[in-house]
Amino acid sequence: MGLSFDFVIGVGGIGKGIMFELKDNHTMGRNESRLANLTDSQDFCKLHIIMHYVSMFTDDRIPVYAIGKIGDDEIGKEVLSLMKSVGINTKNVFIEDKRKTLYSVCYQYPDEDGGNITTQNSASNFVLPTDIDIFFKNTSLTGKGIVLAAPEVQVSTRHYILKWGRKRNYYNIASLLSSEVKDFVKDNIFAEIDLLVINRDEMESILKFSKNVISNDNEENVFLCYQLLKKYNKEIELIVTLGESGVYVFSKEEKKFISAINTKAINTAGAGDCFLGSLIAYLIYNISIFEAAKIATVSAGYKVKSKNTIDFTLDKMRLLEFLKEKKISYSKEMEKYFE
Repeated sequence: MGLSFDFVIGVGGIGKGIMFELKDNHTMGRNESRLANLTDSQDFCKLHIIMHYVSMFTDDRIPVYAIGKIGDDEIGKEVLSLMKSVGINTKNVFIEDKRKTLYSVCYQYPDEDGGNITTQNSASNFVLPTDIDIFFKNTSLTGKGIVLAAPEVQVSTRHYILKWGRKRNYYNIASLLSSEVKDFVKDNIFAEIDLLVINRDEMESILKFSKNVISNDNEENVFLCYQLLKKYNKEIELIVTLGESGVYVFSKEEKKFISAINTKAINTAGAGDCFLGSLIAYLIYNISIFEAAKIATVSAGYKVKSKNTIDFTLDKMRLLEFLKEKKISYSKEMEKYFE
């Protein structure tokens, strides 16, 4: 099966964290102290999660490069070892001696919503544009690549790698945090992005920044968000993940809604990053963005059955079994992926 891309380069947060289960569904108050159960779930940071699935689903057929920083500590050594074990090239994951590895405290409500608090002054925050220059100077790259700019490193560094991608005519994929919308608009970062993948809260933050009223209609909100983004970049593609409400995909004036997978969730944290990593892998296999998003939704549906933010059991064979279990059909182009 021919591949659409020859390599993937990603920059983003690398680290680990812990997970609390809250007993009540009401949102944490500003001055509230609340008891919660500390779980044994393993939480990992964005670049690690996304690139794990890229590497797992591409079967070592192309190089998968990670750019990031960790501290000189046990957590850093652990996550670096895990990344190497699935074939991620970590030569450009540098040790920041005076900083700790990125750490996150996650929490989940009984209704399966949740969030996290992540260290801002970690080693990941010191991934700089000069580190991107070092990568491109020292790495021999031929062919067409994907550039991924993921959160948990500085916006300026992610913008810088997207500029490199645009200069080399790579396919630029990015996500953002709700708090970063202002910076993305101010610095015209949307203009450098080919595909933006965001969740409901991030979409609503884009709408609010543009002083739009949030509707109760998901489709209306997503369409308006897409129209706003096209003002910054008329060629931009958009995917919005809405949890159990499904996924919307906009590409080249085509729109498609994909239903979520009906499965009992144990931990939804990391599902969005699983979706993105799976999507990238399927795009590499020359699968259309709509079909890739459909099967990536299945990957995310499988992942939520795991207590960890990375499901280390999820591979091509498990995905195929899950598709059959859920009686989900897939296209001829996807059939080739499973050969």
